Amino acid sequence: MNYSNQNFESTHLDIEYIEDFPKYFDELNYFIKGTDNAYNNLLVETCKEFNLDIFAPWQLQYAIHQYENRLQKYNDKFLVSNIIPLLLKTFKDLGFDFKEDDIYVTTTGFIDNISEVTKYKIIFYFNQDKGIKQYGRYYDIGNVDLKLPGKIEVNLWDKGIESYGIVFHEFGHAIHFLNITNYKYQLLRTNFPTYFSEGLAKIIESVVFDSDWIHRNWDIDKNGVDEIIKAKAILELFTLRINAFLALFEISSYDLKDSPVNLWKYLSKNILYPQVDLKDLFIEQRAVLDNLFHNRYSAFDTVYAILIREHLKNFFK
Repeated sequence: MNYSNQNFESTHLDIEYIEDFPKYFDELNYFIKGTDNAYNNLLVETCKEFNLDIFAPWQLQYAIHQYENRLQKYNDKFLVSNIIPLLLKTFKDLGFDFKEDDIYVTTTGFIDNISEVTKYKIIFYFNQDKGIKQYGRYYDIGNVDLKLPGKIEVNLWDKGIESYGIVFHEFGHAIHFLNITNYKYQLLRTNFPTYFSEGLAKIIESVVFDSDWIHRNWDIDKNGVDEIIKAKAILELFTLRINAFLALFEISSYDLKDSPVNLWKYLSKNILYPQVDLKDLFIEQRAVLDNLFHNRYSAFDTVYAILIREHLKNFFK
């Protein structure tokens, strides 16, 4: 199941300023229309599969949880201890010049002598704490002239395909920044729109959810691989529709003459819950305001990063 039925190659990539709201508005609406058929089919399938009469707001998190369980069904296969060897093997297959000697692995997060690690390309701070959520961060401390490596910090549990996605994503950032070698661009290396750098990282992350890659590296039959790929596509579609909804809510709120609650209901009806009558969509004013002030532009970045990823993947096919 492909989460989109639109032609990403027509996606514009020249949006550089957050003040340029009209372009954002047009792009988000283009994305929503492009995924309408896939989303409506998903809601029909979800209702049938989980015995729901109608897909309503209170069932969104339930559905997401069910699909997350399917994605995690094969977690025992994806041991965290195998991530770095498999990542290096994959990079070699993709033509990237990355070796085990290029990565300095630490479990403390501290570096006593920076001169000891200048021969490395990446400082990889590897933490495993099940008491907190999994995450990944890339710090671009690298500089061609100073010979300083980039730094990746992750917290992973002991197994799971999502752990692989996190590490591959952060190494995608490393591939991006470490290949900026022109001095002029060195000065601008961190001055990218978030969605642009995230889109490039997501290209490497997407390798983990490629059916051929899973077949080559794991003992999982075709039905199992298809189940993983479909669950990931469904979860991504939910995530993107939610973020497109939040982004449009924010944009539209800047010139709003009506109640934000009415705007919230109208957009949620058209983007997330097309099966629910508008009059039956209730939302507290507090929830509207919380989302307006605590989702600043991250919703834009989430949607645009995926559009850029798909655009570039199509370009290199």
